[in-house]
Amino acid sequence: MSSLIQLITALALLTQAQAATPAADDAATCERAAGAEAIAACDRLISSGSAQGRALARLYRNRCAAHIAARDADGALADCDEAVRLDPAAAAGYMARGDAFRSKREFARAIADYSEAIRLDPQHADAYVRRGRALRARGEYEGATADFGQALRLDPNNAVAFLDRGLVWLDQHEYDRAIADFNEATRLDPDNPVALTNRGLALERKGDAAPARASFQAAVAAAQKRGASKWARETARERLAALTPSQPVPPAAATSAAPAAPVAAAPAAPLAAPVPGAGPRAAPSAAPPATNLPQARPQLPAERAGPRLALLIGISSYPEADAPLIAPKNDARVLAGELKRIGFEVEVAEDLSKGGLYWQIENFKKRIKPGSTALFFFSGYGLQANRQTYLIPADAQIWREADVARDGTNLETVLADMNGQGAAVKLAIIDASRRNPYERRFRSVAAGLAPINVPKDGLVIYSAGPGEALAETAGEQSLFMSELLKELRSPGISAEEVFTRTRIGVSRASEAEQVPWVASSLLDLVYFVRATADRRGWR
Repeated sequence: MSSLIQLITALALLTQAQAATPAADDAATCERAAGAEAIAACDRLISSGSAQGRALARLYRNRCAAHIAARDADGALADCDEAVRLDPAAAAGYMARGDAFRSKREFARAIADYSEAIRLDPQHADAYVRRGRALRARGEYEGATADFGQALRLDPNNAVAFLDRGLVWLDQHEYDRAIADFNEATRLDPDNPVALTNRGLALERKGDAAPARASFQAAVAAAQKRGASKWARETARERLAALTPSQPVPPAAATSAAPAAPVAAAPAAPLAAPVPGAGPRAAPSAAPPATNLPQARPQLPAERAGPRLALLIGISSYPEADAPLIAPKNDARVLAGELKRIGFEVEVAEDLSKGGLYWQIENFKKRIKPGSTALFFFSGYGLQANRQTYLIPADAQIWREADVARDGTNLETVLADMNGQGAAVKLAIIDASRRNPYERRFRSVAAGLAPINVPKDGLVIYSAGPGEALAETAGEQSLFMSELLKELRSPGISAEEVFTRTRIGVSRASEAEQVPWVASSLLDLVYFVRATADRRGWR
């Protein structure tokens, strides 16, 4: 028996030794691959002890990048910290750590690391590109534009810098400038589906439907050719369907590549592009087709008698759940400021108990008069039970699925009550698609939120699709809110289009990992901001 035990022990030690022994191609895999394969190769090289000093720092940087690709920001930061410690004079270490902070939406710390990389290597164009991306994510467009410009001075053929600067112009609705930069990006990299799709978006939003379709067709073909960029492929196909509603979008494999030559579209009046229902229960959009024909003037909310009211709820502290959420209260506060500026009467409530949530909604209902426009925002935890979405209060005691309906507030009931009070327009913005914080207690509940039946003249957006649950990030403001605010400030854009652009922006920024969901039953065009310089009220 003792001999058998010794044999088993020897075999186990041999297996461990073999696992820790670098393979012949581990150096190349650690350097160039991504995800689990690269992490495993880097693990073996680091564990072997053969690398020291700068060489070891390089391995940690490579593994940091692999962790970022695997969506493990904490693992990435640990490796990048070690890389910087081992080789503090290397700009690459600070750049890699900046990427890790940016993946966690800790943009100030990312900018600090990119700035240190630039100090160490002022001629590194990529460092300026990366810092520009972090500045853009914070809405610091002047600084972002300056960084992309400097990257292009250092490297005039940097297609990525043109693409990223084009996104800055797109954010600011400077469509001609965006198109010019996307043209340069596609000239330098003709089969880049991301540049082609973004150019199509800029052309569509400018009102140039025909060249937009051509750019989207080229993007579909390029995505098929490269086999990459889920966001570009899906967005291009969606916008093609929206721009040509009577014609099916051709399969990607059968799509002939449209020329990626620069597009200089003639000025045209902005188009109200239709917003397709983004979920299984979404009612068909009533937005007009994207044509240059005169449109009948819809009934506008300014002609309605009632006020514009909003109840914003952010719940960050859940004692029975994990660590406090960071974004909900911050998001509610920043959204409140924006809605007040565009003419809403806003109430904000935070960290509500079950009773507090009930009374806030009851008071909101009492404020709604016939003809009102009512907006309801909730950020915190949401769960589904029996195919219904429930918003969870701070003091919820949830141990089984039945407790979700007992302690939570049914979202469809909130919308039905708004409708019952006579609200002419019902808007709901729900950022509650987070991982179930009570999953250690029970796992039978479906993930994410349930699809919703929207009452007449209603419009709902979820921060992620039904059934999708998101991991919480460390940023003070959620990606969803950042993209929503960009579009909410756009004058003369319908509410449906605001939500659709938000969905596209979140999907682009997350590389299609997070795709918001929109459901609409609006019969008229509704606007957040009027098209004139006077921003108060509706268009």
